[in-house]
Amino acid sequence: MSEQFNPLTKTVSRTAPVTNAPSLQSICRNTILHAITLKRIKQADESLPLPKPLMRTVSVLNLKDFVIDAEKLEPGNHLKESYPATCIFDGIPCIIKVKSKDSKPELDNPSFMASFEDKNSVCCVYEVTDTLKDRIVQCKLQNTRFQEVFIWRLAKTLLEFALNGKITLSTKVNSTMIHFYGPKGTIFLEATDNPMTEMMGADSAIYEAPEVLRQEEPTNQAFSWTVGCIIYEMLALEPAFFDRTGTNPFQVFMDMMQGILPPEPTEGSPEIIEIMWHCFKSDPAKRIPPEDLLRFAIAHSE
Repeated sequence: MSEQFNPLTKTVSRTAPVTNAPSLQSICRNTILHAITLKRIKQADESLPLPKPLMRTVSVLNLKDFVIDAEKLEPGNHLKESYPATCIFDGIPCIIKVKSKDSKPELDNPSFMASFEDKNSVCCVYEVTDTLKDRIVQCKLQNTRFQEVFIWRLAKTLLEFALNGKITLSTKVNSTMIHFYGPKGTIFLEATDNPMTEMMGADSAIYEAPEVLRQEEPTNQAFSWTVGCIIYEMLALEPAFFDRTGTNPFQVFMDMMQGILPPEPTEGSPEIIEIMWHCFKSDPAKRIPPEDLLRFAIAHSE
């Protein structure tokens, strides 16, 4: 018997073999869901000529349609209330996120597949996507590097999000919230609703500009600093500003306030390195404007 985790009650239970024969309606439901798959369940109401009683059981998901293996969960899953799961009727791996009943599903998130209510919570179901942090780990394991055109494409997308208002100066951008979806690697950001995860960031790295940390009134120049942090991380395969000794995280803040920059990455063309350093000017007025950085990213991302 395996141990299953219930994300609503936060309890673990053992699953026993089913001895009772399933009902005819249950068999029909599982057969239909297996055919249409979780990815297309949103189309079930419109495309399937089913009797209304059966349609209601087909189109409405519940927690029993998924398995969350308790042994595979990590502390971060509980902190973010984001759990790796498997859909029972088609075997598709997915992510279940538990949100308050008042929150709205992220319909603009391309990996969003479905949602269902249970008591006072909403369970949102997403396709599994990899993050920039995941890809950095893969590069380390495979001893590979990001192509510069890919780095510029990501920088271009982030800058467009910033200048178009899709992210604001209060958005905690880091390598764990940058996701890639589908065969074309569509880039999207997935913000967290949990303030604890925002404080932790990626490996407790800092992506905010010094003026943001000083709680001054930042301008759009702060975006350039954050994009510079992402460029650095993709070149060096480690964050620009984090506790490299593992003993004094507050020293990172002190170094940033004093204008002490991280070591230069050993990879990257002179051109991208030079632009990156222009993002790390402590004085926002001397920092490369995000509009200029975007034009440079567009020119080098094709």
